[in-house]
Amino acid sequence: MKLLSPSDFLKNTLILLLGTGLGQAIPILLQPVLRRVYSPEEFGAFAIYFSLFIILTVFTNFRYDLAIGLPGSDKESANLLLLTTGLNLLFNIFIFIVILLFKNDIISHLAFPVDLGNLLFILPVSMFFYSFCQSVNYWLIRKKAFRSISVNKVARRGAEGIIQVGSGIFRNPAGLFWGDLAGNVFNSMIGALQLKKTGFSLSGYSTGSIKELLKRYSHFPKYNLLPHLLGTIGMQYPVFIINSLYTKTDLGQFDLTQQALVFPFALITVSVSQVLMKKVTDDRNEKKPVLRDFLHVTAVLGVIGITALIIIVLFGPVLFSFVFGSEWHLAGIYSRTLIFGYIFYLVASPMNAVLISLEKVKTLGIWNVFHFLLMIGLGFIRDIPFPTFLKFFAIFQILSFSLFYLLTFNEVRKHDAGLKDLP
Repeated sequence: MKLLSPSDFLKNTLILLLGTGLGQAIPILLQPVLRRVYSPEEFGAFAIYFSLFIILTVFTNFRYDLAIGLPGSDKESANLLLLTTGLNLLFNIFIFIVILLFKNDIISHLAFPVDLGNLLFILPVSMFFYSFCQSVNYWLIRKKAFRSISVNKVARRGAEGIIQVGSGIFRNPAGLFWGDLAGNVFNSMIGALQLKKTGFSLSGYSTGSIKELLKRYSHFPKYNLLPHLLGTIGMQYPVFIINSLYTKTDLGQFDLTQQALVFPFALITVSVSQVLMKKVTDDRNEKKPVLRDFLHVTAVLGVIGITALIIIVLFGPVLFSFVFGSEWHLAGIYSRTLIFGYIFYLVASPMNAVLISLEKVKTLGIWNVFHFLLMIGLGFIRDIPFPTFLKFFAIFQILSFSLFYLLTFNEVRKHDAGLKDLP
């Protein structure tokens, strides 16, 4: 496959990039407004909530959603989607009960603002709808309904933005939280309609099939659930470290670099990985090599990353001050350091789809554990200025995602080498 040719891969990637880009453009374009109607402290509180959200959603589908695109028949995939929805519901009922019983302890442990404590009850509701959308998304990837995926992203961000801006204008500090919930609920409503349009049917429901699928794909939770949890904690751990060792203002400035740099990179990595997952799955089933696609994707992402690096190093502080306001000038300065680690994230993270498609979840698990341990190491670097802490964070990011890329490259090389031994 030639990545720059008018291929299905390129077309589908561009469709997702357009939809994801429009979806991501909404919160980015709204940031100048949001950063003026919410304080750095309020963004810091939401960053804690959202980090907890990201960590807990590791459990909601128990990683079975990753397998939705793998079975040979749509009936089996539909049963997997039903399985993940049931697991998702049970887990979030459990989380709701935990918050009900231990809310004050959770608030104290997370250093979460007491006056916003009741917003924690939004968490399991929002997680349920978000995780349902994740399962729907894998079904749509299976059906190559990439336009539908793009529509979902725009709809989610649109609903989220309307609620957040409206609440902020009326000085409701809970608006960031309610906006997140609204986006996930609206996305789920549209996703449910798209399931019907793409041929999803409950007529194939079978308890026996679900039990068989639960066993057949048990290696996903067995070898990837705990490592993925550790990896996700590692991803979010810097937020908790900054919250405990530095000020809420520092956390708010750091959060803006995430919004302005990581999220735009994420729209690229998610779009590429979703199309790459389908492509590699098909190539694997057809006994075709995947190394060439792997290297082409690397080259394109590398060019994008280097371009972003030059822009941020030269103009970061000026851009942040102009777009978000002078009080966010520090975030622009910090971005000059953090961009180096984020580039390695941009290039390496889409290759997650390759490991899933090749069912190399053990390799993925090994890296997640390594990443967790590396990020935990940040917690032992104390009594240093905040800018120095960010330098260590960037170095650790570079080390971690470099290893991830090399591990994935090795699995791709072994896969292609194995094809040569086939009759």
